[in-house]
Amino acid sequence: PDDLKNFVKESVVNEAEIESDEEFKEYAYGILQKAFGDDFDEAKADEVVNGILGKSDGDYGKAAGILQSSLA
Repeated sequence: PDDLKNFVKESVVNEAEIESDEEFKEYAYGILQKAFGDDFDEAKADEVVNGILGKSDGDYGKAAGILQSSLA
């Protein structure tokens, strides 16, 4: 939905400030909660976030890109 696209665009500013796994998790939870609303599942979100962090090797810009493309 356009609402999610706008939220992601607004979040890009925060994306540049991500410097730790914990900050990425907070960023990702915000996007996932917005994307899934009432269907948001914290356990599934943990799996997604941990999987992305495992693939991104500490590159949080890459991690944010993976997250965003997974929702497109």
